[in-house]
Amino acid sequence: MFARKLKALGYPSISNFDHSDQKKIQELVIWLEDQKIRHYKIEDRAALRKTSDISSWQRAFSKYLDDLSCPHSDRTNSPVTTDWLLGLAVRLVYGENPQRYRTINFYYVTEEAVKILRLLHIQNLRQLQSQINEALVIVQNVTANPKTDQRLGKIGR
Repeated sequence: MFARKLKALGYPSISNFDHSDQKKIQELVIWLEDQKIRHYKIEDRAALRKTSDISSWQRAFSKYLDDLSCPHSDRTNSPVTTDWLLGLAVRLVYGENPQRYRTINFYYVTEEAVKILRLLHIQNLRQLQSQINEALVIVQNVTANPKTDQRLGKIGR
Protein backbone atom coordinates (compact mmCIF):
# COMPACT_ATOMS: atom_id res chain seq x y z
CA MET A 1 0.00 0.00 0.00
CA PHE A 2 2.83 2.38 0.88
CA ALA A 3 5.62 0.70 -1.09
CA ARG A 4 5.95 3.34 -3.82
CA LYS A 5 6.22 6.24 -1.39
CA LEU A 6 8.61 4.32 0.85
CA LYS A 7 10.76 3.48 -2.16
CA ALA A 8 10.72 7.10 -3.36
CA LEU A 9 11.89 8.21 0.07
CA GLY A 10 14.58 5.52 0.27
CA TYR A 11 13.19 3.77 3.35
CA PRO A 12 15.70 1.05 4.29
CA SER A 13 13.31 -1.78 5.23
CA ILE A 14 10.44 -1.64 2.75
CA SER A 15 10.06 -5.41 2.60
CA ASN A 16 9.67 -5.68 6.38
CA PHE A 17 7.18 -2.81 6.71
CA ASP A 18 3.73 -3.77 8.01
CA HIS A 19 1.30 -0.92 8.65
CA SER A 20 -0.64 -3.00 11.17
CA ASP A 21 2.45 -3.48 13.38
CA GLN A 22 2.76 -0.72 16.01
CA LYS A 23 6.56 -1.06 16.27
CA LYS A 24 7.02 -0.72 12.49
CA ILE A 25 4.86 2.43 12.46
CA GLN A 26 6.90 3.90 15.32
CA GLU A 27 10.15 3.12 13.50
CA LEU A 28 8.78 4.71 10.33
CA VAL A 29 7.64 7.89 12.12
CA ILE A 30 11.02 8.26 13.84
CA TRP A 31 12.86 7.65 10.55
CA LEU A 32 10.66 10.15 8.70
CA GLU A 33 11.23 12.84 11.33
CA ASP A 34 14.98 12.17 11.54
CA GLN A 35 15.67 11.88 7.81
CA LYS A 36 12.98 13.61 5.78
CA ILE A 37 10.53 15.87 7.63
CA ARG A 38 12.86 17.36 10.28
CA HIS A 39 10.14 19.51 11.85
CA TYR A 40 11.46 19.15 15.42
CA LYS A 41 14.93 19.97 16.64
CA ILE A 42 16.99 16.90 17.47
CA GLU A 43 16.54 17.30 21.22
CA ASP A 44 12.76 17.72 20.83
CA ARG A 45 12.43 14.33 19.13
CA ALA A 46 13.00 12.43 22.39
CA ALA A 47 9.27 11.95 23.05
CA LEU A 48 8.84 10.20 19.70
CA ARG A 49 11.77 7.92 20.48
CA LYS A 50 10.16 6.55 23.66
CA THR A 51 8.49 3.60 21.99
CA SER A 52 8.29 1.33 25.03
CA ASP A 53 5.28 3.08 26.60
CA ILE A 54 2.44 2.99 24.08
CA SER A 55 0.23 5.62 25.75
CA SER A 56 3.00 8.22 26.03
CA TRP A 57 4.06 7.52 22.45
CA GLN A 58 0.45 7.99 21.28
CA ARG A 59 0.32 11.36 23.03
CA ALA A 60 3.65 12.40 21.51
CA PHE A 61 2.49 11.18 18.10
CA SER A 62 -0.79 13.10 18.39
CA LYS A 63 1.12 16.26 19.35
CA TYR A 64 3.50 15.67 16.45
CA LEU A 65 0.58 15.44 14.02
CA ASP A 66 -0.92 18.62 15.50
CA ASP A 67 2.40 20.42 15.08
CA LEU A 68 2.53 19.30 11.44
CA SER A 69 -1.07 20.52 10.93
CA CYS A 70 -2.36 17.11 9.94
CA PRO A 71 -5.86 17.56 8.45
CA HIS A 72 -7.10 14.17 9.66
CA SER A 73 -8.91 13.96 12.97
CA ASP A 74 -7.85 10.35 13.52
CA ARG A 75 -4.68 10.59 15.61
CA THR A 76 -4.05 6.87 15.84
CA ASN A 77 -1.69 4.88 13.68
CA SER A 78 -4.27 4.50 10.93
CA PRO A 79 -3.25 3.89 7.33
CA VAL A 80 -4.73 7.29 6.43
CA THR A 81 -2.43 9.08 8.87
CA THR A 82 0.57 7.04 7.75
CA ASP A 83 -0.21 7.82 4.12
CA TRP A 84 -0.51 11.52 4.94
CA LEU A 85 2.87 11.50 6.72
CA LEU A 86 4.49 9.72 3.77
CA GLY A 87 2.89 12.19 1.37
CA LEU A 88 4.18 15.11 3.43
CA ALA A 89 7.68 13.64 3.43
CA VAL A 90 7.60 13.09 -0.34
CA ARG A 91 6.37 16.65 -0.86
CA LEU A 92 9.14 18.04 1.35
CA VAL A 93 11.90 15.96 -0.22
CA TYR A 94 10.94 16.52 -3.82
CA GLY A 95 9.84 20.12 -3.24
CA GLU A 96 13.30 21.22 -2.10
CA ASN A 97 14.64 21.31 -5.64
CA PRO A 98 11.72 21.14 -8.08
CA GLN A 99 13.76 22.21 -11.12
CA ARG A 100 15.82 19.06 -10.78
CA TYR A 101 12.75 16.91 -11.32
CA ARG A 102 10.94 19.07 -13.88
CA THR A 103 13.59 19.27 -16.55
CA ILE A 104 13.63 15.82 -18.01
CA ASN A 105 16.11 15.64 -20.83
CA PHE A 106 15.29 12.95 -23.34
CA TYR A 107 18.17 14.06 -25.59
CA TYR A 108 20.37 11.17 -24.47
CA VAL A 109 17.65 8.59 -25.06
CA THR A 110 16.82 10.08 -28.45
CA GLU A 111 20.47 10.18 -29.45
CA GLU A 112 20.93 6.52 -28.57
CA ALA A 113 17.82 5.56 -30.53
CA VAL A 114 19.11 7.49 -33.56
CA LYS A 115 22.46 5.68 -33.36
CA ILE A 116 20.69 2.31 -33.32
CA LEU A 117 18.51 3.27 -36.28
CA ARG A 118 21.57 4.43 -38.23
CA LEU A 119 23.34 1.12 -37.60
CA LEU A 120 20.28 -0.82 -38.74
CA HIS A 121 20.01 1.32 -41.86
CA ILE A 122 23.69 0.79 -42.69
CA GLN A 123 23.24 -2.96 -42.21
CA ASN A 124 20.28 -2.95 -44.62
CA LEU A 125 22.27 -0.93 -47.16
CA ARG A 126 25.17 -3.39 -46.93
CA GLN A 127 22.83 -6.31 -47.58
CA LEU A 128 21.30 -4.47 -50.55
CA GLN A 129 24.76 -3.69 -51.96
CA SER A 130 25.73 -7.36 -51.64
CA GLN A 131 22.58 -8.40 -53.52
CA ILE A 132 23.28 -5.81 -56.24
CA ASN A 133 26.86 -7.09 -56.57
CA GLU A 134 25.59 -10.68 -56.90
CA ALA A 135 23.12 -9.59 -59.59
CA LEU A 136 25.92 -7.78 -61.48
CA VAL A 137 28.10 -10.87 -61.38
CA ILE A 138 25.27 -12.98 -62.79
CA VAL A 139 24.55 -10.44 -65.56
CA GLN A 140 28.27 -10.19 -66.40
CA ASN A 141 28.51 -13.97 -66.66
CA VAL A 142 25.71 -13.92 -69.19
CA THR A 143 26.84 -10.90 -71.21
CA ALA A 144 30.61 -10.76 -70.82
CA ASN A 145 33.15 -12.88 -72.67
CA PRO A 146 31.04 -13.40 -75.79
CA LYS A 147 31.90 -16.22 -78.12
CA THR A 148 31.85 -15.62 -81.85
CA ASP A 149 29.80 -17.95 -84.00
CA GLN A 150 31.07 -17.32 -87.54
CA ARG A 151 28.52 -19.60 -89.16
CA LEU A 152 25.68 -17.35 -88.11
CA GLY A 153 27.61 -14.18 -88.63
CA LYS A 154 26.62 -13.09 -85.19
CA ILE A 155 28.58 -12.23 -82.16
CA GLY A 156 27.30 -13.80 -78.98
CA ARG A 157 26.16 -17.21 -77.90
